[in-house]
Amino acid sequence: MIYKERYIENGGLTCSFCGAGPVEGGFIQVETGFAFQKMCCTVCNGRWQDVFQLVDVVFETGAHAPERKEVNIMTYVLVTVESGIIDEVIFFDDAELAVKALEKYVMSMDVESHDAVVYGPGGFIANAKHFLDDQENYTENESVMENVSQEAGKPIYMIGNPEHRLGFMAASPDDPLGYDNPVVALADLGQLRKDHGRHLKLYRVEPVAGPVSERRDLEKHIADCDVEDFDYSLVEEHLL
Repeated sequence: MIYKERYIENGGLTCSFCGAGPVEGGFIQVETGFAFQKMCCTVCNGRWQDVFQLVDVVFETGAHAPERKEVNIMTYVLVTVESGIIDEVIFFDDAELAVKALEKYVMSMDVESHDAVVYGPGGFIANAKHFLDDQENYTENESVMENVSQEAGKPIYMIGNPEHRLGFMAASPDDPLGYDNPVVALADLGQLRKDHGRHLKLYRVEPVAGPVSERRDLEKHIADCDVEDFDYSLVEEHLL
């Protein structure tokens, strides 16, 4: 019997297979937004892998550093598991694509030994059970896809030239623009690369919510530019 929920609830102190303890852990492997640790039960010799997710960051206090700031740095990730051990970790830029990949995996997986889950910036999104019926056979689940589509914010893409002599420049067939449809963005990127070269790149645009500069640096820049009526309150959320 697998005590997965109980194991997580008690902080990983007892075996996820037999429920006894103690358990031992190996080296911790760190990847973007996640850490993985191979575990072993000293009673039944069961083996599995713990998954740790980055959920917060605490800054050191200082003259120009906030005491604490929460950040979300991960995108969407599909984690597949075989016999309690992580088999593969796949990152996605789009929540719907991640859940579709989960659904495709469930179609052919062995329910006795395999499992899979999708996480996003806000945590858990969906797992294999969402696409299994009461007999643990694959079944479509349109409601999951609808919920993901409604809750996940659509990323905005843009094409840019990082090698322009004047610095980074936005590029597009017409006026500089952003794309909410990655298919259209890729179509334009392919055509632009054909006409102008492969140095053009696809970027994901993300809103900036916190500080990116110290106020004194901006004040110096404004003074160097001889701007006399700059309103710092309009950008205060981005200043330290």
